[in-house]
Amino acid sequence: MVRLVVEDRFLHAGWGKFGFVAGEPFDAGGYPANADGNRTAGLFAAVAETPLLPGFADVVVPVGEFLIGLGLTLGALTRPAACSAGS
Repeated sequence: MVRLVVEDRFLHAGWGKFGFVAGEPFDAGGYPANADGNRTAGLFAAVAETPLLPGFADVVVPVGEFLIGLGLTLGALTRPAACSAGS
């Protein structure tokens, strides 16, 4: 039962971040740019200033969430999908 709830959340979260579904592409740049008060704020600031990393995250986050949800739905690679979702 828990697996179905988790797969539903990941599948819908990833699907909703795809540009052709949401109407505008996913942008991961907001979180690193506004992560003050965090112990890793310096790292996030460096990531936000690097043009390659936020662009990479813009693609990897929606695809990763969708594939984790799909993997849990199909029961294929359930343990690796659960491990990558928890990291």
